[in-house]
Amino acid sequence: LRRAARLLGGMTLASGTDAGVAEQVIRKHPKRRLRFHLRPQLQCPAVDLDMGELKAKYIRLDQASAAGPGGYRNSYLRALTLAVDDKGLAAHRYFANLFLNGKLPSWFYKLKVAVRVACLTDSNDAAQNRKVRPIALTCCQKRAWTSALMKQKSASLARFLQPYQVAVGIKGGAHLVPLAINTHLALHPDHVVVSLDIRNAFNEGERALIMEAIGANECTRFLVPL
Repeated sequence: LRRAARLLGGMTLASGTDAGVAEQVIRKHPKRRLRFHLRPQLQCPAVDLDMGELKAKYIRLDQASAAGPGGYRNSYLRALTLAVDDKGLAAHRYFANLFLNGKLPSWFYKLKVAVRVACLTDSNDAAQNRKVRPIALTCCQKRAWTSALMKQKSASLARFLQPYQVAVGIKGGAHLVPLAINTHLALHPDHVVVSLDIRNAFNEGERALIMEAIGANECTRFLVPL
């Protein structure tokens, strides 16, 4: 709560047309250096999004979330759950399955993954020293569909990823990390814990190698079309 209050009180929205702001955003999101191609013989299992999972996801959507570049809002999706029947929801499920299985044209995916970037800066810093924190506002349909799918697949993903992570498919994962650290330090009082956050690791991974690893494992291969 303290961190949330600090962000609400100290962050301001900067203009993306400002040269200094634009330069920082571009530096944090470098161009992809290499194109990659998956092995043509790779067979990806089809996914079938569960109607109940999709409906539950739509019901839980936060109506206050900002819209992506297309202007589509969570409230539009939640309205489908209030209908007297599930015909509209069934149509969404059909289209979501096409999207999740990579059956739609490439231009459609380019539109769906487009983002609206909000540039946040700390208002307490001097203007010349302000660091920009770009926040991507994505399409709410894509977020809902992929989130519902990951929830549906969470048990199998958790079995594969444990014990190396607690973010996917692990209930109460945020509480397990400090519990594990405190327990370890209690058992080994001569040990120390060091947290490193030097640079953005997200842009450091080789996407081709990541996709090859995802495609090589049966538990994660369903993600390849996305």
